[in-house]
Amino acid sequence: YGSVPSNSLGFRDQEHVQSGKPALYIVGDSFTAGHGINNYQDRYANILETDLQKQWDLILLAKGGWGTSKQLEAYSDISKQRDEQGGALIWQYFINDIEESGAALGITRPPIYLAAPRYLNPIVDNYHFANFLWWGVARTAYAREMGQQYLAYLQKCYSNEKVWRHHRQQLQQVIELQHRSEVNTREETPSDRKLIVIVYPNLKDIATTRAMADKVADFFVRQGVSVGNMADLLSGFSPEDI
Repeated sequence: YGSVPSNSLGFRDQEHVQSGKPALYIVGDSFTAGHGINNYQDRYANILETDLQKQWDLILLAKGGWGTSKQLEAYSDISKQRDEQGGALIWQYFINDIEESGAALGITRPPIYLAAPRYLNPIVDNYHFANFLWWGVARTAYAREMGQQYLAYLQKCYSNEKVWRHHRQQLQQVIELQHRSEVNTREETPSDRKLIVIVYPNLKDIATTRAMADKVADFFVRQGVSVGNMADLLSGFSPEDI
């Protein structure tokens, strides 16, 4: 469920520190927050912190369901509170981040959450066997159809030039984070923060969704940003192994 530990800012992490080490910002959604990972130290962000021998201050800003605009807002708010320059910013992107642009251009997202009927909620929410029957059995019959509808919706968003143009403007704001002066320092010098973008396709169907991931990755690469495209790194593995 992923809520332990919880720091004073509401993130699943220890308290952020400012020790004078280079800052390592990692911004994302449930992939970065560690959805489904029992021990937060097993997340890629914490493994990276350990591999770097704790010579960086890890500042993790991630929650499940966050899109690009919320990530931009959180990063701006937190980074302005810290008196530092330089460091690195790892920006984790998932292909559903285009939803905001789709909504802005009038493309309606199909339902992706099938809750139990209201009259069954008290039973489903409070009894393990009833909960299993609904979420593990009954809902499964609709899951494939909902997944296909949602995939078609994402493909529509990425193929719509107006939606993609709107989304590119959001992605451009991410690129500009490495150059602008987003912190309050005495010198008011512009920041020079290394940007690395990690792009995720749908890990259950990389073959179908890698075109979307590639489109985003190519946008960043063309502007000189370092990109890790998980579609490339994981294409040889089965969804079960992933």
